[in-house]
Amino acid sequence: MTFENGFTISVQFGTVSDCSARDIEKKYGFESEFGVWESENAEIAIWDKNLAQFNFDSDTFKGWVSADEVVVWINRTMNATDIETL
Repeated sequence: MTFENGFTISVQFGTVSDCSARDIEKKYGFESEFGVWESENAEIAIWDKNLAQFNFDSDTFKGWVSADEVVVWINRTMNATDIETL
């Protein structure tokens, strides 16, 4: 999701993401056969309009993020002015 300030947050969950859905038994193309995805948490990444990525401690993504924390990061991203101080 990209906001008016030019910052983008990616929120994803699935068999290749760091989340509880990661453990679903999978085969290639399985995602298109699975009707509804559910996960207790998600993996997020954030970047600015210049594609500079936010660093979560020592990585450019953060896994196992709860739904409540995702909302906090969406709000921070929407109101950001600088990728370093997000």
